[in-house]
Amino acid sequence: MKRVQNKLLMAAAITALLAGCDGGGVSIEPETVDNSVDNSITNPGGDSSDENPCATIESSSVQGEYSDSNCYYTADFVSAANPLTEDLYLAALDNYGAHIFSGSLFVGESYSSDSDLTAAGISEGGDGVKLEIQAGATIAFKDNSAFMVVNRGSQVFARGTETSPITFTSETDVLGTVGPEDVSQWGDGYKWLWCNQ
Repeated sequence: MKRVQNKLLMAAAITALLAGCDGGGVSIEPETVDNSVDNSITNPGGDSSDENPCATIESSSVQGEYSDSNCYYTADFVSAANPLTEDLYLAALDNYGAHIFSGSLFVGESYSSDSDLTAAGISEGGDGVKLEIQAGATIAFKDNSAFMVVNRGSQVFARGTETSPITFTSETDVLGTVGPEDVSQWGDGYKWLWCNQ
């Protein structure tokens, strides 16, 4: 019960912080949307050991590694030096599985100026990379040096519901090894999410 309460509290905190991004490409849409069969971006798959339900970067064919109901993503998948440059879909995984990132999750590239954005084909906010997170999905980070960045021009579609919230947490929480007094398990407490305006 305490884990569920902690997840709901974290979801509320994420909602409040995302709202503070002043419309910087982050969109939280509370309506229920069943996108579990959307295979246009990644391979959501099932829970069979033969199938890998982890997200895939289509252009490089890099896919997360599936183990014990969780999807693990290395810096080869996404990192500060290797940001998402194409749309990505993170599905809710069976058996309370989580998408666990070893480093930070950078959505879109960072541009220094409006002219750099225009040269990249991003004429207004939202033209860039889109990350879609399905209701019920859990996103976890390996340690407190990892966080999420939504760069200018990019968007995150987080469509959680009351019964299927989207959870951001730490790998230790997912694996059940977090201690009752452990804090700042990911995102270094205060800088875990920011919007690059």
